Amino acid sequence: MPGMVGRTKERLYALVLAIVALFVLWFILSRLRIIVVAFLPWWMLALLFLAVGVVLFLAVDRLMGRS
Repeated sequence: MPGMVGRTKERLYALVLAIVALFVLWFILSRLRIIVVAFLPWWMLALLFLAVGVVLFLAVDRLMGRS
């Protein structure tokens, strides 16, 4: 079952990568002391958070040498 072991390792790597990305996001956000008041609809704010999350995920992915 070598194929199953490879898939399990990939899933484990993706899980570790997600945890690291969440930790980095938490660390960055915990250091911010800037309050931004913007009149944005909720869906635009959600898109902004999604974009930031994708960028952070790709940055951590790149730093860990996967891509």
